[in-house]
Amino acid sequence: MEKSRLAQARKKKHWTLKQAANAVGVSINTFNRWELGEQRPYRHNLDQLCKIFNASLEELGFGFEAINAVQPPPHPLIIDLFGHDLVMRLQSVAFVPQRFEAVQRQVTTILEEFDTMHGDMMTRRDALLRLASLPLIASLRPGMPVRQPTDVITQCAAGMAACWHLSESSLEEDLHRAFKAASAYIPALKSIVEHSSQYRQDAAALVGQCSLLKTVLGWHLVGLKQAISYAQDAITYAQAAEDMTLQVTAMDYQSWAYYYDQQSKLAVQTAAQAHALVRLYEAKLPPILSSGVCCSYAVMQARNGEPGSVRIFEQAEKYFLISSQGTPSHYIYTGYTLSDMFVNYGIMQYFSGEHGKAQDAFYQLIDPQQLTTKLPLSGRTRVETLNFMALSSLKQKDKDMEQTIRFWKAAMNGAVSLQSEQRYTEAHLTYEIMDAVWPNEKKIKELRELTIHW
Repeated sequence: MEKSRLAQARKKKHWTLKQAANAVGVSINTFNRWELGEQRPYRHNLDQLCKIFNASLEELGFGFEAINAVQPPPHPLIIDLFGHDLVMRLQSVAFVPQRFEAVQRQVTTILEEFDTMHGDMMTRRDALLRLASLPLIASLRPGMPVRQPTDVITQCAAGMAACWHLSESSLEEDLHRAFKAASAYIPALKSIVEHSSQYRQDAAALVGQCSLLKTVLGWHLVGLKQAISYAQDAITYAQAAEDMTLQVTAMDYQSWAYYYDQQSKLAVQTAAQAHALVRLYEAKLPPILSSGVCCSYAVMQARNGEPGSVRIFEQAEKYFLISSQGTPSHYIYTGYTLSDMFVNYGIMQYFSGEHGKAQDAFYQLIDPQQLTTKLPLSGRTRVETLNFMALSSLKQKDKDMEQTIRFWKAAMNGAVSLQSEQRYTEAHLTYEIMDAVWPNEKKIKELRELTIHW
């Protein structure tokens, strides 16, 4: 049998399967399946293969990966019919079988174009809700033909992209819809993991994504213990997919779940493990992810009273700069932004006792007078930032009660709007501190009715 182009490239370097697999960071069995044509590498694996063999995708036998990049422009009639219909544009992506990473890139690109044109946000939300529901239609129609693995993977990939965008909403309904949709995708994807050797890794990666989203929404909607277990599921399936980017991201999320659960020791240990993987696989991970992991580790260290948080945060800034100068990350779940960096810097400074610096960081995100956002923030992160603004205000030498109350009320109202258990707990604890700082103060006592749980 004629050797594949990838096998020929490996032989040309006089490498064994083990040496080639180690160079890319996958198992021998996975590399062997690539050579036999039983499985296609992920996009980041393809980039690494081109680099280590100094060859193009075409030369390695993966030329059709570039099909999407050279696709001919659509017919003018199609543009006229669907060009301004966001629902149709998004759903069309879910019906062209391709790598799940490419599907999610296209969904994000379409949304970015829509946002640039200042499209109606209600139309955007409706389109996302429909796309999130699309992979579940088959289950509502008994007797329909069983879907092929490629269809399940493509549609769930598109649906997951929609769910990630919905998770940034300030509406409680959107968070619940995203959580439920991600949960509903899992059985069909797990079935592919168990029964298909060809599509096992793609399906496992998507199960990992579903579990990752359930982690970040879980600590708001169902409780921290379950969120921690979802994070472990994400790690397990990321390992099954041999997807180091997903694994490191899942560990980062797990450290935050431990942090919110007041398990500071486990939080810093998990963050340290993720940070160690960043240093070990630096060249293979998106710099934006490395930046986020360093930020998390710096926060966990500061929260635990450990030294070195500033030095770690400097690493985060270095990775962020590298990311801003390179190609944007195409991983839907590594959407770390400048806003996140300001939030984490402020939290780190707060726990380090530098409350003035913490406030300065938070004020880069939210105007302290109008409480309007200066940079894009998800609903969840905005409420957390407001609560830390109230806490930082409480720690100032010259405390401003009116300002603290304004920050706190916005945080509590936001928690109630999201119906986030985590944000409610944080705001409730802040109220207790306010009550201790200003005992018997009528204005503070009058706020207690706002702490009543929904």
